[in-house]
Amino acid sequence: MQSEIRKYFMRRTVPQIGAWSTPVTGVKRWPQLWRNPAGTKRGDPLSMRKLAITGLLLVGCLDTGHDTLEQELETSGLTAEYFRSTTFEANQRVLARIEPSIDATYGWGSPASVVPVDNFGVRWSGAIVPRYSERYTLTIAADDTARVYIDGQLVIDHASAWAPSSTQLALTANRAHAIVVEYAEHWGWAAARLEWQSASQVREVIPTARLVPAPAPPPQPTAGSGGSDYPHGSCVETRRPHWWDDYSSWVYEPAAPRPASAQVVVFNHGWMGNEPQFYARWLDHLCRRGAIVIFPRYQNLLTLPQFFTPNAIVAVKDALAWLATPGHVQPRIADGMVVLGHSAGGTVSMSMAGAAAAQGLPVARAVFPVQPAAPAVVPFTDLPAIPATTRVGCFVGDADTVVGRLGCDAAFAGTPQITGKRYWWQFSDGHGAPRLVADHFQPSEAAGYIDALDTRGAWRIADDMISCAFTGTSCNATTVGQGAWSDGTPVHPLALTIDALPGCPAGSTATGC
Repeated sequence: MQSEIRKYFMRRTVPQIGAWSTPVTGVKRWPQLWRNPAGTKRGDPLSMRKLAITGLLLVGCLDTGHDTLEQELETSGLTAEYFRSTTFEANQRVLARIEPSIDATYGWGSPASVVPVDNFGVRWSGAIVPRYSERYTLTIAADDTARVYIDGQLVIDHASAWAPSSTQLALTANRAHAIVVEYAEHWGWAAARLEWQSASQVREVIPTARLVPAPAPPPQPTAGSGGSDYPHGSCVETRRPHWWDDYSSWVYEPAAPRPASAQVVVFNHGWMGNEPQFYARWLDHLCRRGAIVIFPRYQNLLTLPQFFTPNAIVAVKDALAWLATPGHVQPRIADGMVVLGHSAGGTVSMSMAGAAAAQGLPVARAVFPVQPAAPAVVPFTDLPAIPATTRVGCFVGDADTVVGRLGCDAAFAGTPQITGKRYWWQFSDGHGAPRLVADHFQPSEAAGYIDALDTRGAWRIADDMISCAFTGTSCNATTVGQGAWSDGTPVHPLALTIDALPGCPAGSTATGC
């Protein structure tokens, strides 16, 4: 049985739905590791109850009073992803786990504390392995609706909560047939059950021993850029209030051990992502790698876009002046700064790099806008004033339908004085589960999780740029690989273009393509 499953998975290529290749043998358990930022206090934004994907499990509502949380997952069953809507969009996913079968009765309640009582969705994915080569009847009973895909084909479209829906199809003994079940609960009672039956197979819920979960995405690297080999065990977070809230900030100083001084990284948030929890894990990562991180809160609900960059500059100057007082990790002003930003913050980062000299800020050694906003929404300013020696990288997701490539194209076009600019494309990958989706929300924790597209994508590139800016290392890093799924299949690699605007990748839905 096991050799047949392996052969099947190795030859199986079904796009999007059912395109998995997990052999049953070889791995008995996949550990899921989540480590809190040691030393943070309960109630602080960095130690808020968050959701994080590493491996197969997305953990919701973590109690950060514990230093570590570890759970082991069996390789039998199906991968179950829970969504806080019935549309199954990646930024609505709130929970993922291995479940033994599709036999759930949620009743009038919720499947988990992070899932709403009504208007939620569940996607089960993996493979079924029948005992017999016969014609099977598959039956789904669900309140409210469900769709069943076998080997990439829709075989049941269950639209009635009042009666089960069935289909017949031929299955092969000991062959792994890819399966996806998408269940939607709209309101009221909630339940779902999937059964099979054949001439030799009694009718039953498809048992755990005949189910194989989808391959897991790669975890955070243990070392190197984007990795978890942190030289500091914790960070000290301080809220810097200001009478004009758009001039306020959060400051993160590395600790455990506490250095006497450190280089400065500025992180500019996306549109209304003006609370640190939207980027908590990335901020913690940057700080524990040894940088002072300044997070300016340059926007509130009524702030006009033309004030974003001036507000951020005031906030950064205030934070630097405060850091220069006794009792803090001292900023190494002479080393300059690195400026990162997402969405609107990506555009602000480019403009801040151009205005740095005139505004008395440290020189921007590197600037990395991630999915920067289009100039028609947030204006670029002072791009010609960015020093020719500043390293510039820009980052686009192939499923970013909010800003797409518009901001990166403008950033490249507006900085002809700079050579060696790097234009990165990141791609979605649905080989396993949870799926990796390179949409506009992917770099943030707005959906409550991080995944391989974070740690092996934008995090790793940012780390390389910081290393180059401050230590002269990793300057020629061109790694495009993003690790492999648990079955060994590589995650779709990044695409890199240097000093040129690339064409749109085939199939990209990014704005501007």
